[in-house]
Amino acid sequence: MRQGAARPVDPGRDLPVFFRWAFRGVLVCLFLGVVNGLFAVEVKPAAGAGEVVKLGGVEWLGIEDGIERIRQRYQPALVWYAGSSSSDGLGLLKRLESSSFRRLFSKYVLIRVTSADLGKRYSPRPNGPRPRKAVKKKAPARPALKPAEKQATVGEELRLPAREPALVVLDFRERLVERYDNELPGRDTLSSRLKKILKISEYYARQSRPIEKLLLDSKEAQKLGNQRTAVLKVRALEDPGLRKKMDPVLQSWVATMIRDYRQEARKALDKAIALEREGDKLKSDSGLKYTKAIDAFEKIAKDYPFKDIVVEANRHSGEILRKMTGFGKKPF
Repeated sequence: MRQGAARPVDPGRDLPVFFRWAFRGVLVCLFLGVVNGLFAVEVKPAAGAGEVVKLGGVEWLGIEDGIERIRQRYQPALVWYAGSSSSDGLGLLKRLESSSFRRLFSKYVLIRVTSADLGKRYSPRPNGPRPRKAVKKKAPARPALKPAEKQATVGEELRLPAREPALVVLDFRERLVERYDNELPGRDTLSSRLKKILKISEYYARQSRPIEKLLLDSKEAQKLGNQRTAVLKVRALEDPGLRKKMDPVLQSWVATMIRDYRQEARKALDKAIALEREGDKLKSDSGLKYTKAIDAFEKIAKDYPFKDIVVEANRHSGEILRKMTGFGKKPF
């Protein structure tokens, strides 16, 4: 019987088959990885604390970071709430396919709010100018609330509906300027309106920065005990022409500070007048009985250099001097 001769086996004969299967395996893994990544982006609800989500070619911040950026950079904001669904509420992402809209939107602080954000506590607005320093990556300190005080939620403060989508426009003071529910206006109308809001907000922001610095410097001077410098820092802000250049919130801050200084001056005047009247009651003809009153009026004129306050303090000082020079003189 004829037997076949044994031949040596070539170890590299099946290598192409191995590489083909390996290549197919790599493709499958890559495909699954891409699909998984896309799915993760699709279901991601929104930006969390310190997180940024890029949608429609622009970056959207979470509510906490967005509010902080408004306050630090003095920029207006667009707050987008997609509603209860994760779809493109209002068709906003479709609008952002236009490069002109993306450029316009990028000049605003962009905030994306989800259903989970509606019940969050809205950080209280500043009740006065704050030093604009670099923001550290930590949660801002929350002032303690009084027992009877109830802080509004994000949904209440921005008046966002529970289910329907909305786009809210805030100025740099976080005041609600414009809102669009369920649908956006026409392309030209929306673009024109957003450009106008941006222009007005930028104007008031430019005017606010130097004036707020004066308010901060005035507070610091008063804290150090230099009342005259504190008043001189803000005295010119009583000018109606300057008031017109301020936004309503800044007008309120300026008016409150000047009102407080004037109230302090008025209390000091009342005390000085009381000292003058006490001197009038003394029977002694010595002018020393008016020393305290004179010192008080001189200090008021020095510490509170408002024109009308200085005039009134000097008038009282002059009356006291006339009383003093009349002592001991014989009538004609």
